[in-house]
Amino acid sequence: MSVASVSRVLAGAAKPVSEPTRRKVLDAADLLGYSVNAVARSLATGRTGTVGLIVPDLGNQYFTTVAQSIVHAAREDGFEVLVGDSLNASDAEPDLARRAMYRTDGLIMCSPRSDTEELGDLTTDGTPMVMVNRRVPAAPALSTVYTDVLGATRALVEHLVAGGHTSIAFVGASIASEHAQARWRLIEELAVTAGLRAWQAPLETDGPDPDRTMRPLLAAGCTGILAFNDLQAAAVLRVLADIGVRVPDDVSVVGFDDTPLARWLQPRLTTASMHEREVGRAAWRAMHALLIDPGDVSHVEFTAEVVLRDSVAPAPAGVTGRAPAPTERGHPTTRS
Repeated sequence: MSVASVSRVLAGAAKPVSEPTRRKVLDAADLLGYSVNAVARSLATGRTGTVGLIVPDLGNQYFTTVAQSIVHAAREDGFEVLVGDSLNASDAEPDLARRAMYRTDGLIMCSPRSDTEELGDLTTDGTPMVMVNRRVPAAPALSTVYTDVLGATRALVEHLVAGGHTSIAFVGASIASEHAQARWRLIEELAVTAGLRAWQAPLETDGPDPDRTMRPLLAAGCTGILAFNDLQAAAVLRVLADIGVRVPDDVSVVGFDDTPLARWLQPRLTTASMHEREVGRAAWRAMHALLIDPGDVSHVEFTAEVVLRDSVAPAPAGVTGRAPAPTERGHPTTRS
């Protein structure tokens, strides 16, 4: 067995070594009690064997699943992942990213709300980077893994329209989210085209009056609610149940992401699958390719899939839309 083969196995090099050879080297190392000095190897090779991953909220099941998928795929290739959670503070994400860059070989970012220009600035030092579900016009050469959220939003709206719903609301979205803004613009366009009434409204479940968003919408004749994600949809279902509104008999509700939560709710939630496990694996493949060849930039796009369950029914007969009553935060946005 050559010294080079032993070195490649112990260093976790990308150049392939046959599985029997790899197994022999690892067995011998185990017998001798040998372990690689990671610091020394890093100094010698200029590589850490680690990549950074920045997410906005590990409490959100979508990002948790994406992160787990990336970690599993990276470990299969001999890499570890350093995960940074911005705790939904989008202004902290660029700083987290820079800190991670000093300690890792590359960076994967799930950053739906960070400033586009700041994200573009991160690419200037040449660190391999992959963006998940975000496009950065200032850095067109950046590798991206993207899911067609607008296609899924269109399909969910069309599903409600097919059921006779003419008054719908987009609930729970953060106005700082690029995805939320794009989805709302599309809903507005679809409302004009199909003659719908559409509102955008926040969702506040922590205050003394969590139903203050729902009551004006219901009074206005809203019969279809598109929640920003499955977690927000769960909150909508809870609030509606508390005020005696039946789903889907009185109001239909759809989520977004198809997290396991969507299957546990009652009723089971109609939603859109964002293929988070596949997205995580694709993000790692894109990163691994950049680590081998920094010029190997790739762009992968997934088609979101609408998953029909039990939270949507035909619009109840006799419901007509009218201007919503004011809330403490003002009138919900309206298109007629």
